[in-house]
Amino acid sequence: MTQSIPRYPTVEDYLDSDEPLDGRYEYADGELFPVMPESGLNDLIANLLMVHLATKFFSFPLVRVHSCELEVEKFHQDDKQTRLPDLIVLRPEHISLTQRRLTIRKTMPSPLLVAEVVSPYPTTQHKNYQEDYIRRPYQYAHRGIPEYWIIDPQANLVIVRAKPFQGAYRHSSEFRQSDVVRSQLPELNNFSLTAQEILEPDV
Repeated sequence: MTQSIPRYPTVEDYLDSDEPLDGRYEYADGELFPVMPESGLNDLIANLLMVHLATKFFSFPLVRVHSCELEVEKFHQDDKQTRLPDLIVLRPEHISLTQRRLTIRKTMPSPLLVAEVVSPYPTTQHKNYQEDYIRRPYQYAHRGIPEYWIIDPQANLVIVRAKPFQGAYRHSSEFRQSDVVRSQLPELNNFSLTAQEILEPDV
């Protein structure tokens, strides 16, 4: 039997609901949009990065993969009002704030870091590229998230965007192959993984 997807008039109605959902969704304008399962490589990249961050830099409960919902502003007709980042690093105060529901609402402090692993795209006009390179960074910068990582296996590229100001990140660095990925976060001052180690996780 197919479950009908409930409708919520406002994002507040959706975020206040305790109704269980079958699957993962992002919300926009009264509708829930299913989030498709990750590719095997994208999921592996996000999970191995989570393990590295959680064992060397942050306590394990602060690093979440494919599970933490983030409320954001909608600026474009294709924007969603909630996002499910591939990886998110919480602040310690989020632990108590998200006991009922693992959602960082706009009334809460921003997370420290968000990373998205870009799904394959035939051209830069494709939805997958536009979402992770254009739509999400604008929303994340406006939300005041200190750092946003774009991890693009297709381009063999890791981009670190930092220092959000008025809806844009003022600092952007690109890393390829043997380049050690450098973060602007003090907590990641000793981060030592290269772009290749992130993009081609050795299992």
